[in-house]
Amino acid sequence: MAEKVTDKKMENLRRENKELLDALAQSERREEKYREEIARFSRITSSMLDAIAELDSEGKFLYLSPSHEQIFGFKPEERIGQSAYQFIHPRDVDVVRHAIAEYIEKRGSAAIEYRCRRGDGTYCWVESVSSFVFGANGQVAGFVISTRPIEERRKAEMAIRESEKLYRNVIENIRDVFFRIDQDGIIRMISPSGARLLGYESADEMLGRNLLNEFLARPEERQKFLRALDETGFVDDYEISLKTKHGTLIRVAASCRYDYNLDAMPQGIEGTIRDISARKQVEDEIRKSEEKFRKLAEASTVGISIIDGERFVYVNPMTCQMSGYSEEEYLSRPIRDFVTPDSRNVIIQRAKDRLAGKPVPGRYEISVLTKEGSIKWAEVGATVTEYNDKPAIIFTLYDITDRKTAEAERASLQEQLNRARKREAIGALAAGIAHDFNNILSGIQGHCSLIQFQLSPNDPNYKHLQGIENQVRSGAHLTRQLLEMASGATYAMQPTDINSVIKESSDVFSRARKGIAITRSLEENLWPVEANAGQIDQVLLNLFINAAYAMNNEGDLYLESKNIVLGEGDERSFGMKPGKYVRVSVSDTGTGMDKETAQKAFQPFFTTKEKGSGTGLGLATAYSIVKNHRGYILIDSKPGIGTTFHIYFPASQEAVEKACESAKVLCRGKETILLVDDEAIIADTTKEILEMLGYRTMLAGSGQEAVAVFMEKKTSIDLVILDLVMPGMGGAKVFEALRTINSGIKIILYSGYVLNEEIQGLLDRGGCSFIQKPFGIEDLSAKIREVIDQPARA
Repeated sequence: MAEKVTDKKMENLRRENKELLDALAQSERREEKYREEIARFSRITSSMLDAIAELDSEGKFLYLSPSHEQIFGFKPEERIGQSAYQFIHPRDVDVVRHAIAEYIEKRGSAAIEYRCRRGDGTYCWVESVSSFVFGANGQVAGFVISTRPIEERRKAEMAIRESEKLYRNVIENIRDVFFRIDQDGIIRMISPSGARLLGYESADEMLGRNLLNEFLARPEERQKFLRALDETGFVDDYEISLKTKHGTLIRVAASCRYDYNLDAMPQGIEGTIRDISARKQVEDEIRKSEEKFRKLAEASTVGISIIDGERFVYVNPMTCQMSGYSEEEYLSRPIRDFVTPDSRNVIIQRAKDRLAGKPVPGRYEISVLTKEGSIKWAEVGATVTEYNDKPAIIFTLYDITDRKTAEAERASLQEQLNRARKREAIGALAAGIAHDFNNILSGIQGHCSLIQFQLSPNDPNYKHLQGIENQVRSGAHLTRQLLEMASGATYAMQPTDINSVIKESSDVFSRARKGIAITRSLEENLWPVEANAGQIDQVLLNLFINAAYAMNNEGDLYLESKNIVLGEGDERSFGMKPGKYVRVSVSDTGTGMDKETAQKAFQPFFTTKEKGSGTGLGLATAYSIVKNHRGYILIDSKPGIGTTFHIYFPASQEAVEKACESAKVLCRGKETILLVDDEAIIADTTKEILEMLGYRTMLAGSGQEAVAVFMEKKTSIDLVILDLVMPGMGGAKVFEALRTINSGIKIILYSGYVLNEEIQGLLDRGGCSFIQKPFGIEDLSAKIREVIDQPARA
């Protein structure tokens, strides 16, 4: 019985052992299969581009595929056991948790986009798909996550969204109309601007309408439009009329082309439409304005032109008339061909500056060339404009040639007038000096006369006194020339035959200058001239002497007289009035003068002669004498050719009378004379001369003293000899005072100045005469008797 139990136990042990061995073998086989599955899973996950991770129910990593290192930049084993949530962007954690909870509730798989942290700390966008593992109790035991980066996809999606947004913004806000129609003309798409343009509430309201039939209202325009589109497959800025919802027509410019499908077959038309109604209205207004401008410009009496750069693009008829060039010549040639060199740079540079916005004078003057070769002056006005859609300048040209000529003439006259005034000023200074010098000469002459009274003509000193008197007369002649330069000098005038004066003067001169050949061309029946023959003779002699010096005393002298009538339209110099003139011309073949020298020729003391060869008073004296004859003297001279002096004398209506000379005599008397002179030496010597002639003489050294003496002795005074130039109360005032006391008193006026208008005015009152200092005793004695012996005035 014991053996049987033992055998049975052994059998059981063998069976149990066998079962254990079988179980062990089965377990080994399962482990081997598991290892094979793990190896195969590793091979699969290693080759996948997505990152695979296994997590437990709390979200901790149990497994991470090798691709994590490539995608996220960390080794998988570094994060085993760590929570996946700590690698999610803080702003995305709640989103991920909420999504997972929602998918667990629905027991589905979760696809979530979020930002995940890389190994370098930066974040990238990823997309994860989760599969959940549920336990027997229905709870989540864990889950597997497949993750892939979606940076490029999100960028592309963002770009697409931005593009779509931009497209919507463009379409919704574009001012031009964008449209797309099918082959039948039905509107499939149109921008909101199309609805606004054509009067509809919205773009949707227009969808399904036929653009070609409903809105291209004019059949002939529609056909031409479609033909143009068929020829090339597109049109640009094609102008056409569209009818709005309310029936009005608007003008638009269409740019469109055929829309082709994948088979390259046209499936419709797409393009843009632009409202050009306002532009067309502006263009129409511009066209009307240009037409009005052209009409005004063509009828204008002012030159009007338009330049673009350096060329004309328009000229009006007056511009052509001013210059003689045709419109074709203006438009085909540069500006520089029509203006003088002096004006070229000015007009071109100012045009450039004006177009550049720089400050430029609004008006200025230029000189323009005419086709015939002459020059005209124009005043230019300029303003910037637009011509053919380009910046341009409108020029107005006023012909100011006549004004410039008149201004030049006025400037010439003013220059001559200034020279005349300068000569007058210098002449006045010279006259003052000459007056004082005459007073000195009067003292010398007086002393000579007194000594001569005391000497016999046979006395050895008598001839020396005569020599002194000759020098006094020479000095007096010189001062007379100076005095006659000053305006206001007057002479005894009478109708004179200028031809006679020319003959006498030239004959005398020819005898002195044998080397000069004189040719005379004197007009017969020459008009008479109101003149003083002696003064005219002096003018001619001065001109002859000047010519002789210019010819070095050898050459030809041409003398001409001619009757001249100046009309209103004749060119004249220095303010010459219209009327009859006698012109005397004196021409030489000398060295001539340049312009500067000619301008100074009439100035006192100006001379081109060597020192000691002349005083510089000859031409100045001639000028003064001619002026006092109400005449004009002009110079026409060129260096190396010669000089001509033209003298114009106003013709007289009176006939010429032959003048007679009266002989000088030494006269004596016994009357009482009041001598008035502030110069003591002259007063004393003259008083002695008067007393030697037998006259009782009273002396007054000033005007006030003269009036006082005359008041006291008026009944006994027969004659007053009165100096005109005195300090304080001058001679003219003394004259008035004496005549007030005794209107019949006889007076001899004397002065170092020549006879002038003021003195002549006193003489015209009668009972008086004039003698110029210095004077000889014979002249003084004759003048005294002439005045005293005159009948008393009524």
